[in-house]
Amino acid sequence: MTPIQQLMLGAGGGEKVLGIDDVFSNYLYRGNATARSITNNIDLSKGGLTWIKPRSAGGNHSLFDTARGVTKYIRTNTNGVENNDANTLSAFNNNGFTLGSDTSINDNNVDYSSWSFKKQEKFFDCVTWTGDSNTNQTISHSLASIPGCIIAKRTDSSGDWTVYHRGAIGTTQNNSLKLNTTAAANNDNNWQEITSTSFRAYDDINVENGTFVAYLFAGGES
Repeated sequence: MTPIQQLMLGAGGGEKVLGIDDVFSNYLYRGNATARSITNNIDLSKGGLTWIKPRSAGGNHSLFDTARGVTKYIRTNTNGVENNDANTLSAFNNNGFTLGSDTSINDNNVDYSSWSFKKQEKFFDCVTWTGDSNTNQTISHSLASIPGCIIAKRTDSSGDWTVYHRGAIGTTQNNSLKLNTTAAANNDNNWQEITSTSFRAYDDINVENGTFVAYLFAGGES
């Protein structure tokens, strides 16, 4: 295993070195319209995200995470509200996830791609919060490193996906990208004070009484 394939999780020299296959899976499957488990050897039982998209037919991107709970999904190609369907993803398991019979993720004879991210320090985290319109609201996370990318979505109402990315935006945390549009980065106040333990949510991602979810990926400066 090369260094680029490894995640050095933990500062001590005696701590376990996890490979990317321990925390991330790109798993392909064919739908059969029957509830069943998908085994990708990623332990999602303690936290994580699964992203599913049809690849042999048209269809939406459906994202399921443990912060919001099973059967709840949001779609990256729309600005729509969160949906809840018991026939979609029904369980996060210690070796993958369980599907229902819903045609968006398990249509008969349709091929799908799935991307699963395990909640793990210095790799991935997912958090939720309720907006309060306060410029000082701080959202805590357990990534234990500075995020290189944060993807946020309002879930109780329509709203664009709001993205902070260190590589695309540089050092200016005031800029945002929109995952569901083709627009260029926009100078706004959504992201502030991004650290190894928290970030401050403003404006679009802190609307009064709105509910939000964010996916955090490691990759910021140490």
